[in-house]
Amino acid sequence: MNHRELGETYLTMLEAVKHTGLSEAQVVLNCDEVWMFCPGVPDNKQVVKDTEAGAASTWTGMGEVSGEMDMPVCAKLTDPSKEQLYLRLKKGNHDLKGLRVVDQDGSGETEEIELQHPNPLSISPTSKEDPSDEPVQPTLYVTRAGLEQYLDKNRSSDSLIK
Repeated sequence: MNHRELGETYLTMLEAVKHTGLSEAQVVLNCDEVWMFCPGVPDNKQVVKDTEAGAASTWTGMGEVSGEMDMPVCAKLTDPSKEQLYLRLKKGNHDLKGLRVVDQDGSGETEEIELQHPNPLSISPTSKEDPSDEPVQPTLYVTRAGLEQYLDKNRSSDSLIK
């Protein structure tokens, strides 16, 4: 899935909060899926927003089988990680480290990968002096459909997500 496709079916967490009036934790609780987008960084260090660009992710993870590796640029959170995210957000904790996604390789094999830390290749040598050079944080996306169903059930107005 590429970044453009995400926008058709999913909202960023910030968009979902803005359009629904729900807290981040409530959004996670009431959506069907949560996806993590870790932008890619090619050799020229410009952030890539397309998962098909072949760039390494800005974050590394730990695979169950593969060991340390680049995080998939875009992957779905596991159900236990979605629950963990809900509990963290409920307490005001926005740390995404330790959450797991499911990645599928070219042969169809799946593996859970845990978000670990920024990819050293994506860290600019000037990031200590200039905070704007720090690695881009992963972006969370949530399904529109689940939130629309929740809003339909809980509000009599016809305020659907835009």
